Amino acid sequence: MNIIVESIMLNCKDGQAKVEFARQLSFFHGEMGTGKSSVASLLDHCLGGKLERTPALRSELLSVQMQVTIDDTHALFERVMTDPWNVRVSWRTGSGPAQSESLPVKASKNPIIGDDIFGLSDLILRFIGIPVMRVRKRSYDPESDLVRLSFRDLAEFVYLNQGDLDSDFFLLGVPIRMEKSKDALHFFVGYMSERLNDLLQKLQDVRSSQRSKREAAGQIEAFLRQFEFESVDRLNEEIMKLESDIEKGEAGLNAIRNGISPVRTVAEEERTAIKQASERVAALAGAISDTEMRILEQEELIAELVSMKFKLGRASAATALLEGVNFENCPACGSEVQSPTQVGNGGCYLCKQPVAPKDVGSTAEIYRQDIDERIDDLKQSVQRHKRALQRSASRLDIARHEMNGLERQIADRVHSYESEFLARSRSLERRIAAARERISFLERVKEMPAAVGRILKDADELSSEIEGIKRSISEEEAQLTTAESNFKCIEDNYHEILLSIGFPGVSPEDVVVVNRKNLIPEIWIKGDEPKKWTFFDAGSGGKKTLLKICFALALHKTAAERGLPVPRLLIIDSPMKNITPDVNPAIFERFYKELYSLLEGPLKDWQCVVIDQTYFAPEPGKLISTSRLMKQSDPEYPPLIPYYTGP
Repeated sequence: MNIIVESIMLNCKDGQAKVEFARQLSFFHGEMGTGKSSVASLLDHCLGGKLERTPALRSELLSVQMQVTIDDTHALFERVMTDPWNVRVSWRTGSGPAQSESLPVKASKNPIIGDDIFGLSDLILRFIGIPVMRVRKRSYDPESDLVRLSFRDLAEFVYLNQGDLDSDFFLLGVPIRMEKSKDALHFFVGYMSERLNDLLQKLQDVRSSQRSKREAAGQIEAFLRQFEFESVDRLNEEIMKLESDIEKGEAGLNAIRNGISPVRTVAEEERTAIKQASERVAALAGAISDTEMRILEQEELIAELVSMKFKLGRASAATALLEGVNFENCPACGSEVQSPTQVGNGGCYLCKQPVAPKDVGSTAEIYRQDIDERIDDLKQSVQRHKRALQRSASRLDIARHEMNGLERQIADRVHSYESEFLARSRSLERRIAAARERISFLERVKEMPAAVGRILKDADELSSEIEGIKRSISEEEAQLTTAESNFKCIEDNYHEILLSIGFPGVSPEDVVVVNRKNLIPEIWIKGDEPKKWTFFDAGSGGKKTLLKICFALALHKTAAERGLPVPRLLIIDSPMKNITPDVNPAIFERFYKELYSLLEGPLKDWQCVVIDQTYFAPEPGKLISTSRLMKQSDPEYPPLIPYYTGP
């Protein structure tokens, strides 16, 4: 998981500018406006971050290239300023073949490389040996969908940028982003594993499959209800009726062939049929109109009942407000009330009428329940009427189609001449063919209710599989016992680092506790929890800056000691952002001595990039380090873009 940044190359309009980095410590310092912070921002930009477009970068920079070595992989990251959405990555692993691919910063819907690389983040995670993890979108909701935990989420603890050092604590106080930061910390300390990730992904896939099956069954059922095919018995009944019609039609054909003449002619039968069809159309149209009127009336009644609930609420509030009020003057005429006492047993002192004792609250609750039940009944009735309306509309369409067909037959007969024998034969054959076609269709439809049953059965069977996966998830989470000890180690290291740099207001008797719910470190004064304070109420911007940086150092130190999957790269932009070295020289010196001590010891395999105004040199020969002084208009100590002289 070693990430060693070797260099970045800026391709500008009037030349190139190269920045080289040391294996352990690279320190950039100097005047304002020389591009110190841009060095860190460009490193982050090549790893998928958003670049802060300073005037110099906006006017001069064309593209940037970053060369890195990640374990045994040599890679070149290239970003073109005109393409903010993609990063070109070229790499070679060991003695394998060289590869190059343009990858989207935001993961695409389809894989770019193989089956598991959907974007830049996935490739970086592969390079550093971290599997692509998926976490719940809302950690408090076990039913929440899974989303990818990207390298950008982990990078929040790798790149400490100047703008956010004293304004946020690793996004743990930002409502929209804090879930991902918490997931990243949980991943670091061991609350996640590859098996747990696989189980969570499997759970989401099975739930998605179950949801799809139930939605498909619901859609099929809605189609069957619309055309009254929801019951196999109903379909068999219609098939039997059609088979009976076929038998009658075939009997009529045999009678015609045997010379038996029917009582009525074909024209008379068709006129009778069209009259009956017209009556059915009119009856169905009337039924639809009545149903629509009934739905409208019931919806209006629901609205009235809802209004009544509001009135009841206001009346109850007024009753509660006036309860126990004694009137000194009559509210009707304004005369003074002589005896503000009750008369008789239960009589009202104001109107002198007997008043039965009432439990206003209970009465109002009874009314409220009655209204709610009536509203629910009406809603169910409206739904039933709407389903009936849908069925009636389907029947009306069919009846109109049949009537139009009969009208066309009569019109055709007017314009053509056929003998009674031929006309009746064609009419019967047409009916028989239509009935047989309808039977064939219904036989196919008969399979659909059974299919719905099978789909729902399959969906129900998935419930037991889901419960089994949930049990496996609970068992896997219970085995992740090292996370708690890792958190304890972070707390101890955090306290130790704060003491080492002489952080104001922190003593050896204080206790550092990482709140397990929001993951924000709390400092309990002399172990007293009610007297705790955190980053968000530290007050001073300088104290906030140091609190954030020291926590990052504690996390990386714990990762080195306990083998946590934290990338071995740390970029700190302006650790003395709100601390003046000449006013606070002790803190300035102790901080850098502590940082260098960590890089010499536990973090010896880490690469650290520091940007600050004032340089504090490590002891000679202790670290593999380099420093660069940057000044405006100074050829010996040039700014990031040497020829640039603008703002």
